[in-house]
Amino acid sequence: MKTSGNDPLMRHHAEMVFDWLRAGDPIPPQADAAIGFGHFDLRIPRLCGELLSAQACRRLLFTGGIGAGTGSLPGAEADSFLAVLQAEFPRLSAADCLVENRSTNTAENIRFSRDLAQSRGLPWTFGAGIKTAILVAHAVRLRRVRQTWLQVASEVRIVAIAPATDYATDLGLYQEQQGSLVAQIAGEMERLVAYAEKGWIAPIAIPPDIFLAWLRLKAAIG
Repeated sequence: MKTSGNDPLMRHHAEMVFDWLRAGDPIPPQADAAIGFGHFDLRIPRLCGELLSAQACRRLLFTGGIGAGTGSLPGAEADSFLAVLQAEFPRLSAADCLVENRSTNTAENIRFSRDLAQSRGLPWTFGAGIKTAILVAHAVRLRRVRQTWLQVASEVRIVAIAPATDYATDLGLYQEQQGSLVAQIAGEMERLVAYAEKGWIAPIAIPPDIFLAWLRLKAAIG
């Protein structure tokens, strides 16, 4: 299986799909919360910290236990996110950050976060204290996170963004983790189609050129 991501033809198709997967929404003037979805990409908590520092959101919620995207993190993804936040944004109040560290997949990220927020009362309750949210997720996973949220927690209006990146940067990030960005890209496209068919996520329209690039990428992988 060819998954290095450096073959010219494979890279062309992979980069097309990557750029579509990572496309984010405009950031609103202010949201009730920013929600960081767990991954070994530690740019996620940094971006969340920047949003809170800039008052683009009122509070933060980190979600993620140990799962497919944990990589070399020493424990639960949300705990690692909190450690980054405390180290790099020491002036932010711990009272403004909630940590859900049991979930192992995206649907659990949302459901467990909703349950935890509900237990903390009105400022955190989805649909009441939190009516609007900025979802912050790893670039390749961004569309699936958005579509899962739309299916599971439609009571909160959302935008979804990823940390600024490009294909070459994330290729190196995955190589550091002994993983394959190309395989992740192809797998995300598979999940967008299959999960929508199963009713696990909201359906999404895939542009024809992106669908064709994905098919060609799968053929190049072999």
